[in-house]
Amino acid sequence: MTTAAVLSATRSARRARLRRALAVAAFVVAPALAIASSASAQAADHAVDRRYKLRFLAASDAVTVGQELCPAEGRCDMIPLGPYELHVIADAATQTAIAKALQAADLPPAAQAFQLVLLEAHRGAGGTPGLPEGLPASARKALADVADFLPYGRFDLLAPVAFVRTTHDARVTVASDEDFSYELELAFRGDARKPGAELLVEGFRLRLVPAEPILVALAAQPGFSAGAALPRRTPAPGGAPTSAATTAAPMRAENAVAPANPAPPAAITPPPTVAENLLSTSFSIRKGETVVVGTSKLNGNDRALVVLLTALP
Repeated sequence: MTTAAVLSATRSARRARLRRALAVAAFVVAPALAIASSASAQAADHAVDRRYKLRFLAASDAVTVGQELCPAEGRCDMIPLGPYELHVIADAATQTAIAKALQAADLPPAAQAFQLVLLEAHRGAGGTPGLPEGLPASARKALADVADFLPYGRFDLLAPVAFVRTTHDARVTVASDEDFSYELELAFRGDARKPGAELLVEGFRLRLVPAEPILVALAAQPGFSAGAALPRRTPAPGGAPTSAATTAAPMRAENAVAPANPAPPAAITPPPTVAENLLSTSFSIRKGETVVVGTSKLNGNDRALVVLLTALP
């Protein structure tokens, strides 16, 4: 055999051994890669159990935040453990996204300012309504929008325009020129930080309460509720103030002689109603919007109370 033939045979043998070695390596490495890929996928899909303690965000609202980040497939459970604690079971990537979203949402509640306008409406012809001077522009526009649906032609302010600022609920009393005041209890929910956000007024209750401080204090005591009646103060025959319900006949001695011409009894003023409910409702309102909350008839059918609320921007 020549030298060239020997070299050619040697190279062929080397190539054959190399091909066998590569085939063996591929046979060993391919299953290993498949196992590693499967392990990585299982790790990514593995459900992670975490609990989030919240400071300001209610657990029910946190559930809403988290559900928007749950994947279409795979486990994603959210269980409120209390008012401010949330239990989440989901894969690691989803947990990371939920943790970031909850941190951004768990902020102190923002305050929202509301404007309350109380008007006395007088029945009259339709058309452009007569509005009082000093009425806020937002209230004017709201009344103009519903003028065709209200059977009133003139509106007067019943009380000064009131402002309420709160993060959730508040109570305010607005005095009027009469013997009573208007008490508003308001509670809302929503993101007051977002311009134009829709807010849910969960509770809106307007009541009529007596203006005299002593009666207001009595109305707040246990045992008095909507419809309870207290007497109005009336002058006694001698001019001293007294109360129609507390005036008692004087005690007489056994042999006392009654006066020939006794003074006529003092006229009794009809007692006012304490904590009389005027409106109680719930509704939605956007920041910057004014809504006509409702109307309530006053004495007779010719006058009505019209209530407007503005969520200031």
